[in-house]
Amino acid sequence: GGYCGDGGIITINGGTITNVIGNNGAGIGGGMNGSGGKITINGGTITNAKSNNSGAGIGGGSNGSGGKITINGGTITKAHGSFRGAGIGGGGNGDGGTITISGGTVTETSTYGAGIGGGGNGENHTGGTITISGGAVTATSYYDKVGVGIGNGYDGGTGGTLSSAGNFVFVNANRVNADTSGFSGVIENDGNKTVYGSYTISGNVEIASDKTMTLSSKSALIVPDGKTLTVNGTLNYTVGTFTNNGILAGTGTLIPALDVNITRENSEIAFTEMVALNTLLKIPNGVGSATYVLGEGGTGVGSIKDSTLTVTRAGTFFITVNTAPTNFYKAGSKTVKLTIQKKNVNGSDINIVPYLGTYDGAYHNAVTVTGKPDDTNVSYSTSADGIYSSDCPKVKDVSDTGKTYYIMISGDNYNTWTSAISQAVSITPVLVSYSGITAIGKTYDGTTVVGSGEWDISGVTLTG
Repeated sequence: GGYCGDGGIITINGGTITNVIGNNGAGIGGGMNGSGGKITINGGTITNAKSNNSGAGIGGGSNGSGGKITINGGTITKAHGSFRGAGIGGGGNGDGGTITISGGTVTETSTYGAGIGGGGNGENHTGGTITISGGAVTATSYYDKVGVGIGNGYDGGTGGTLSSAGNFVFVNANRVNADTSGFSGVIENDGNKTVYGSYTISGNVEIASDKTMTLSSKSALIVPDGKTLTVNGTLNYTVGTFTNNGILAGTGTLIPALDVNITRENSEIAFTEMVALNTLLKIPNGVGSATYVLGEGGTGVGSIKDSTLTVTRAGTFFITVNTAPTNFYKAGSKTVKLTIQKKNVNGSDINIVPYLGTYDGAYHNAVTVTGKPDDTNVSYSTSADGIYSSDCPKVKDVSDTGKTYYIMISGDNYNTWTSAISQAVSITPVLVSYSGITAIGKTYDGTTVVGSGEWDISGVTLTG
């Protein structure tokens, strides 16, 4: 546009544009006191679109608003707003207008104005409505380290709004004073990064030794499983949320240091004599050295050396793990309850044999039990719900034949096992044979029966 003229409708689809320079007007857009009009850039190469005196590089002239600027593609190597004008947006004392960038490579600068947004010295003006949803964007304002990359220029009014249309984008800008509540992405300035919205890293990311990544209010940085965040500089998440599910490496600093989240893989495990606590209890990488202490109150018996729990008797164990502080983590302490389950006796291995024999006048064990684990004990009872004793019952007489018993096997590290009823004891009587009996005499009375007193047994021999 000419003097006091708007930019009208400007559409650039391709080609090369070099050294378009306005005096008080924009390089591309409105003349002095004129708005940028409607500017659409879909492609092409633009190099050095600038104003010599308070106009925007692309947008409004001096005192003019940015109008409606849409950049979908192309390469803009340098859009420079001299003095108070924005690189892209309003001229000096002008609003930023409506600026939408969805693609392309865009580099814009200003001295007092914003790299993208409003011009400088516009106390009653705004940075406009800025949407960056894609592309490679660099926005810089140079003035005395307080220039605004995105928003409103030096001594301007409000910064306007910056959004990303639901996308997560990466932008280079030295400072932002626009409202970023609708923006999700990372804004980088000289290697220092500020995170807006929720950022889940998709690759391995490093914060260099002299750089800082800062999480803005309500933002989140997430390191997923399998990814590495290397912090050699500083990660400041004082007003944001940092979640590490992957690997945290480096020699830098976290502000604040992380709380140690110690979890246990299992609270109840099958019996084992040796438990590797550093494997069972999950401690994040980067945490300081861990020490393990066996507390009181558990039903189990054991001891800890280094990170190994040796189990003498199964049961519950209260284990406290303490971790030393590091550059990433606070000192940590947590007590966990660990249950070591008892083993089961394999009933098919147990062989119960009742006494089977002929009466010999001696006492014998009523049953013999074999096949039990070595570290178990045997108890005996005459009924399933009766009293069990560790003393094996004895049998001797023929009258003990038919007796049955129940067997119980127990131990510190075994669940109690009880047998079904045993087979019956069997003691057979002794078969006695004799010889040498002589009848003294008898008057025949028609029978062969000899009565008492009519035998001579002085020579009897018993066998059996």
